[in-house]
Amino acid sequence: MDIILNRLAGRFSALAAAILLCASVFAQDAGNYYRSRQIGDKAFGDGYYSLAVKFYTQYRNEAADDPSALKDAYFCLFSAYARSRDAKSARSEFNQFTVKFAGDIVTDKNFAYKAEYWNASILVIEGETDRAIEAFNQILKNAPDISDVYAESLS
Repeated sequence: MDIILNRLAGRFSALAAAILLCASVFAQDAGNYYRSRQIGDKAFGDGYYSLAVKFYTQYRNEAADDPSALKDAYFCLFSAYARSRDAKSARSEFNQFTVKFAGDIVTDKNFAYKAEYWNASILVIEGETDRAIEAFNQILKNAPDISDVYAESLS
């Protein structure tokens, strides 16, 4: 009986170690792309927008399998491009974003408002102020007045 219990305990220990190792590897992968985000945030906060773009691009590439992180990476990129006044790159990234998340834009109103906010912001740096004003007005008319995107659109 003791031999059977020892064997079961040994197998259980090996299984537990394997589970912990796998969890550690997955946590490291997630940490890697969030590390890129953190470095991008630091560069952005210090005013180094082109450097922030590099790290946010790395974040986007590393987060390709995590839709939530990928959306966040695109929003970070849009912000950095807007601050650096790089309309061409911002529009290119936005076009990729709208293709990749077309289903979410159609089904999730709040997400659609965020997408429209970034479209309007990019229109501003493209010099399309009339179209941008129209887009911001649509957000203000339709988005809940307690949402972040509503407040951002007001500003």
